[in-house]
Amino acid sequence: MTATPRRLQITPGRGLAAFGCTGPGTAYDPGKPAAGQRSACSHTYRRPSAAHSGGFRVRAAVVWTATWRGSDGSGGPLEPITRSTSFGLEIIEGHSLVVPEKG
Repeated sequence: MTATPRRLQITPGRGLAAFGCTGPGTAYDPGKPAAGQRSACSHTYRRPSAAHSGGFRVRAAVVWTATWRGSDGSGGPLEPITRSTSFGLEIIEGHSLVVPEKG
């Protein structure tokens, strides 16, 4: 059996528009700076979640397709299957204040 992730669908929560990409998405690479981590499946929250108890409820769903082959040569495609998970996500923001140095 060979299973392949065909589509990743993200629902970012709190009424924000869902989005997706072909394939499994792009894995986080700790060797890249934050600006280099963006992909078709990236999302930037424009507001903190402080006003929402429990933060944003995010749902990620992957559509899988699979084919199988038996020892006698029989086989074929299986029906696509979707697996998903949901989780709470707290988005915080920080403020800074720059003051002139006293000389």
